Amino acid sequence: MLSFFKFVLILQLFGVACAVKGNCTINAIGVAQQAFNQKLGISSSISWQYPLSLGVAIQNVYINGVMNSDPSTSNGLVAVCNAYNQFLGSLVKQNVDYNSCLDPRFLIKNDASPIIGYIYAGVMRMVEYSCGAGLFPAISSWDCIQGTYATRNSSLFGCLNALHLDSETNITAACSYTKTAITCWQQQFLQTCGNNNDVSYYACQTIRAYTSAAYGECNDRCLVFGPASYAIDEEIEKLQEMDKNIQKMPSPKQALLAEIKAKYMRT
Repeated sequence: MLSFFKFVLILQLFGVACAVKGNCTINAIGVAQQAFNQKLGISSSISWQYPLSLGVAIQNVYINGVMNSDPSTSNGLVAVCNAYNQFLGSLVKQNVDYNSCLDPRFLIKNDASPIIGYIYAGVMRMVEYSCGAGLFPAISSWDCIQGTYATRNSSLFGCLNALHLDSETNITAACSYTKTAITCWQQQFLQTCGNNNDVSYYACQTIRAYTSAAYGECNDRCLVFGPASYAIDEEIEKLQEMDKNIQKMPSPKQALLAEIKAKYMRT
């Protein structure tokens, strides 16, 4: 079952990466988000413009799974990744480039508050990693990872909240705050899973996917005291490609400045 799921997901990602596709539209991302929500039984009112509610709903699925006719979805991570596959499939059908939907220029252009746009991109980048390079390592340690989401949920969201509050106060120190957020996130998994290098690396890469969505210029890296068993495996190229896509995107300051120039400054 999991091998088949991996094969389908890789095919889907291959299609997203290789086909020539158009830029994202509000309609396209809305349709894709509804496909994701429907697969998980999440309220249709939780659109891409309500990323905090979306993040909470995803973590609830991680904790509780989805009860339906497919027994595999009792595992919350598998359920979320099945939904993510629906999200990607919807964009493929609409001939839309996935990365363009998480581009700050697209989010800001469509009048979403920058912070809302970056949180949404961060949440979906976390799902992207968890359902890509992080999928099978997470499955192998899912009991303690699931336990972390269940018992450290408020603390995990506290790490993200502190990142955004601190960055809004002093954007020039954002890269310091991303490192603090990464350490904070890893500490929650350490409390539940102990000194497990694989879990620590998974936790770090998950939160790094989130912070990179808004602060890709910080170039944070994940380190553990011992080598994670999956740090170099068949998924590493996918992780590197994700890094490249994120690094091509403008920082919050660059995106906002470009939009201000386009809308309000004459050349």
